Amino acid sequence: DTERDWTLPGGGLLMYVPDLPDEMTSGFAPLGRNLRLEDDVVTRHFKLINHQLLQLRNALALSLVTNRTLVLPRFLCGLETVTNFAHRGVRCTNCAMRLPYWCPADHVLRMHYLAGVMPQKPMLRMPVVEHSVLDGRP
Repeated sequence: DTERDWTLPGGGLLMYVPDLPDEMTSGFAPLGRNLRLEDDVVTRHFKLINHQLLQLRNALALSLVTNRTLVLPRFLCGLETVTNFAHRGVRCTNCAMRLPYWCPADHVLRMHYLAGVMPQKPMLRMPVVEHSVLDGRP
């Protein structure tokens, strides 16, 4: 079926390819124990995420001034995001998951805030779409 049940946003799209230096994307491996905040792998994970967030911030600013919808890039996470229990870098012991991994946007961003569905409404409308929009999928 070539019919699309969605449409591209007006004003056009803005996309970018994140800069991911090799020194930031290597050396991740689950530890043999639960992670601690002071672990080097945790520090490297946050450096990788913050590096991507800086690029995202710049792209979002550009999309706002050019009245375009920002295509969110794929994000690379050094560790699996789990907030409700301690873990070793991945949720399941003995799984085949390799780090770093391409993680969904909601592992990095609070998508519900961007969508304006929280009591705290954003000061600016921040039009974003998932990168899959470029694949012709909703």
